[in-house]
Amino acid sequence: MEGYDEDLQENPFLVTLKQKHKLLFDLVEVQRWTLCIPRVGSVDISELEEYDFKAHIIRVNQDAEGERITVNGQKVAIDGSSIQVYKTLSHLDQDQDASAHSDTAELFRTANVLFEEVNYNSAELSYRMVCIDVPLSGATIQAVEDAALGTFTSCEAFLWGYLSSANRKARKKIDMHLSQFEKFKGQHMETSFYKGQQVHTNLSDLVVHCTLDCCNVAFKIFHFVRVLRVRFIVFVYN
Repeated sequence: MEGYDEDLQENPFLVTLKQKHKLLFDLVEVQRWTLCIPRVGSVDISELEEYDFKAHIIRVNQDAEGERITVNGQKVAIDGSSIQVYKTLSHLDQDQDASAHSDTAELFRTANVLFEEVNYNSAELSYRMVCIDVPLSGATIQAVEDAALGTFTSCEAFLWGYLSSANRKARKKIDMHLSQFEKFKGQHMETSFYKGQQVHTNLSDLVVHCTLDCCNVAFKIFHFVRVLRVRFIVFVYN
């Protein structure tokens, strides 16, 4: 995903963190911790709990020099442009002294860094936001490049999975165009008026008009232009 970019302030993960876990986000800013933000469309925000948000916040481990951990206690290793998160398991043999137990780290997930941003808190001190390709906790969603868009339902879920305010307005406009299409496609006249203009009632012509109207709405949205790969799907009406 070379050259990937998006507006992190519009990212649903960050928006949800600020709105529903404000104290946690405030702590990130005050402590100037590193906040990892999964790219748009890589995680189902509705399924995330506070534990998952804490797994995306990286800080220095005060008990181990040079080690980084997440706020929920997972060990983190940063190797170039990748972030590895480990699940720490303590194995304690009941027949041995407590000091004999050992901690082993099991790799949980690896994420690639897409880009970074420097942000500032109210004291004008900087902290990092890192956009990553997959979430460090929580179920991942199939990558855009591999998404199977063979049905109307799958296309709808793919397009509207990221509901910013701009997307809501766009969806309202597109729904209006689709409603007009449904109204006129059932008429069997030689000519008709679509959006105040005389058009042929040939179904293929109406499909073209409706498709162009919907595309014009979609292409004006930052999210669709810079984040989504445009895919054309042809529906054949019998």
